[in-house]
Amino acid sequence: MTFALAFARSDYALIAADTRQRLVQFDDDGTKRVLDSRDDALKLRPLADAWCVWPAMHKWPLRVHPRLEALKAVSPAAIQATLRTAAAELMPEFDRADPHVARSERDHGTLLVIGVLPQTGFYRIGLTWDGVDAFGGLSPDAVAAAGPTEIPMATQQAALATYRAAVDRGPLPAVLRATAQLIHEIALAGGPAGAVSDFLNIGVLRRSSAGNVIGHVLPGMACAVVMESVDPVSLLIEVA
Repeated sequence: MTFALAFARSDYALIAADTRQRLVQFDDDGTKRVLDSRDDALKLRPLADAWCVWPAMHKWPLRVHPRLEALKAVSPAAIQATLRTAAAELMPEFDRADPHVARSERDHGTLLVIGVLPQTGFYRIGLTWDGVDAFGGLSPDAVAAAGPTEIPMATQQAALATYRAAVDRGPLPAVLRATAQLIHEIALAGGPAGAVSDFLNIGVLRRSSAGNVIGHVLPGMACAVVMESVDPVSLLIEVA
């Protein structure tokens, strides 16, 4: 499971994840084994005027994400309804095929999304695999994050507390550097063979002075490059 976060402010929304992807296998007794690992997986996925990430990129997202891509209008309600329908139609199939995989998908199947509100502003939602609020009504402008269970939750929460303070008061350049710093710290906590890499992938949604939505992406890049950049905004690539 990757480390991922998202938040939406009145002036912009941001979503980010590290780039490690591991191939795992479940033994008959439910033990998970890591078969392979790579650090070049760009996990952010574009939707219409939105970015999303599945922190645990297992079989469930592969089946469900095409349904999100098919939405003509992306909104929190539409995303939630899509997940609920998929849960009813597809999860019984997962249960029959491999109960261990199905249990893992239920435990880790979180979806984070940032998107554009109709008139002004942005939204952030975090949902479980079946469309339930994953963050207990957390304010949309608060940072929502999902991380691997192998890194102590206390460690992740301490790093997040520092990050949330930076988001509350900081302009975008400072927040980009803080995002890289956060993922760097989580990667260090997990170690070189852990679930989180020291590289990150960021998506940002903003509006132009004319009110048009502008999307930006930071493709896979070492956290250190962003942390040390004098102008990290210049590292973002505008996307249509």
